[in-house]
Amino acid sequence: QSQRRKLGTPVVERNVILVGTSGSGKSEIINGITHYCDKSVVEAKLAPKSVTKEAIFGVDPISIEQNGKQYILKLFDTRGLTDSFSTFTSMIPKWNELVRRELQAVHFVVFVIPVDRLSKSLLDEISIMVTFLIKWGMKKCHIILVINKCDFFKTSVVDEFVEEFLTPSEGFSIPQILREAKIIKTCFLNRNVLEEQVAELAEDKLVSSTNLLLDTLLCNETIVPFRPREAVMNEALKKREAELAKIKVEQRRQGCVIA
Repeated sequence: QSQRRKLGTPVVERNVILVGTSGSGKSEIINGITHYCDKSVVEAKLAPKSVTKEAIFGVDPISIEQNGKQYILKLFDTRGLTDSFSTFTSMIPKWNELVRRELQAVHFVVFVIPVDRLSKSLLDEISIMVTFLIKWGMKKCHIILVINKCDFFKTSVVDEFVEEFLTPSEGFSIPQILREAKIIKTCFLNRNVLEEQVAELAEDKLVSSTNLLLDTLLCNETIVPFRPREAVMNEALKKREAELAKIKVEQRRQGCVIA
């Protein structure tokens, strides 16, 4: 099916940031959506470990026609949280740099949480990131929690995981804004690391999960994006105003002393 933009077709933009641990399924999500546009069968071709070396980088815009509209979807992948060689705090300068270059608006932040990985270090990193993104203007409506790898675990195990993830407890807690966010359960897996008899099932799950996530990203036509560039510029302006205020106070003080 041709994905070329048709004359007169309404165009809707969606900028989406994907965050999560290494191996959480972020790359498989990008792969699934990218192939969704060209093939009826999604093929997972990425390496089994995270291939995201930069703190954050944009994937080429993806054009999708749905419900008579043309969507331009741009995905921003991020380096895996809790990687031994990085923390979110260390990535903040790169995030700010991207904002200055091109990331003017963000419609959704997708937190990819795999069922088989939950640790205090991950929750701590997520909390730091959420606090940072709230300063950028992120609200509950901008958040999607993707609980990944669900289909290869019993339903009871998945339900217990979700409850544990969302319920505050000693040493394990996430910000309230996440506990109130939209949750979808998916199964984005890399076929290259699966046994042959399981690969076909994984491919089917990848297709259905891609459809589910796309429906979630595209169904809200009234979503108002938050604007990181404006937030960064306003923060810089406030800092500059504070510095000027201190200078004026110091000048007045010196003037009083001289007098």
